[in-house]
Amino acid sequence: MSTWMILEWIKTVLLVPLLGSYFVVAPGLETEPSPYPGDSIDDIAIWVNQAEPSKSLILTTLKASNQQPVKETGILVYSLDGRQVQFLAGGTPNNIDIRYTADRKSEVIAVSHWFSGNVTLHHIDHRTLKIVAGHQPFATGTPRLAGVCLYQAPTTGLIYYIVTGKDGDLALFQIEDGYENHKLISRFKLDSATEGCVVDDTNQVLYIAEESTGVWQFDLASAQLQAPRLIVQAGFLKPLTSDVEGLTLYDDGDSGGYLLISSQGNDEYAVIDRNTHKHIANFSIITANGIDGTSHTDGIDLTNVDLGPDFPGGVFIAQDDNNTADNKQLYQNLKLVPLNEILHKLNKLKYD
Repeated sequence: MSTWMILEWIKTVLLVPLLGSYFVVAPGLETEPSPYPGDSIDDIAIWVNQAEPSKSLILTTLKASNQQPVKETGILVYSLDGRQVQFLAGGTPNNIDIRYTADRKSEVIAVSHWFSGNVTLHHIDHRTLKIVAGHQPFATGTPRLAGVCLYQAPTTGLIYYIVTGKDGDLALFQIEDGYENHKLISRFKLDSATEGCVVDDTNQVLYIAEESTGVWQFDLASAQLQAPRLIVQAGFLKPLTSDVEGLTLYDDGDSGGYLLISSQGNDEYAVIDRNTHKHIANFSIITANGIDGTSHTDGIDLTNVDLGPDFPGGVFIAQDDNNTADNKQLYQNLKLVPLNEILHKLNKLKYD
């Protein structure tokens, strides 16, 4: 019996009764590797092309070159078949997020830069399908800046962003005057390193990953960062194994859905009910279809939009720390899983 089979048996027979359901999914595609060695890419945002969804783009942050002299970092852009189609050089991007205007005709993309502590705002040129920078960097005043996530208030349409720091510092900013001004609204501090974050705009809820502790929920209805509640814990016999990293949301279109969390310490992804915050299951992305699985994932993202033949029900994308092929070590990349495969496994759990 192989080591992998033994580990799967331990999970299924011994740990699942304690930790909840577990399943595996297969990658359908992968992106070309990062141009740089080591821990070089981090977070992900999917830009959905409303006119032609099959021409949607994957944006990821190239945060470090890990060599001397230092080489340019910036934002890598991939097509849905995994080919790199653009590199927008500049800054030291760490995390990235996106929101659309009410008519879905334009978007704002926020990027955090770990070295400068700045946030930059971008958009997509819909004629050329290129990401461009149209605004000056903004100094957030957040020590050891790491994460950023956007929030669009459901009643006013105003757009905000939240930044996170490696010392636990959080800040909420409102974007004003055609994205030219950033107004500080609120600050808060958790006890230790934070990075991943995501906002459920409909329910006005912010989720923050404190890497060694778990996931916190903040109520954004008052547009203030205060009184968080720990909804998912990390630790022994808990759903998450530190570090707790990327977060993303699945909206089922009927007020339900899931919060998905990168449980980096055990190379898994936890699935939490969007409304009750009950732990549903953990899953892994395994080697299949000639593509290796994922490990030690930082950023994750998903969309349930029909993206064409390869991803008719949408896609789940995860950063892979240890990318290999034919027993050769490659630079980091992203793995793409048909979202339908994950949803099918989750739906099956309801009836088993």
